[in-house]
Amino acid sequence: MLYHKIDMFTIKIRAFGNAVAVNGRRDISAMYTKALLRNAAFLQDATKLMIEKGWFEKPPSLEEKDSSSA
Repeated sequence: MLYHKIDMFTIKIRAFGNAVAVNGRRDISAMYTKALLRNAAFLQDATKLMIEKGWFEKPPSLEEKDSSSA
C-alpha cells in the first residue's frame, strides 16, 4: 500500500511542477512550491522506510574513487 501512495505522490509532484510552470502569479506559485516540498519530504521518508523494511531496493549510487588508483 505504501508503494501505491509513493506512486500517487510522484504524480502529485508532476502536477505541481506543471502548475508552477504555467502559472504567472507568484503567490500561487509559492503555494505550489510549499506543497511540492511537503510531498517530496513525505516521499523521501516513505522511500527510506521501504528500503529499511526490504520492500524496496536501494537505488544505485556512485562509488567513491580512491585517489591512489589514479
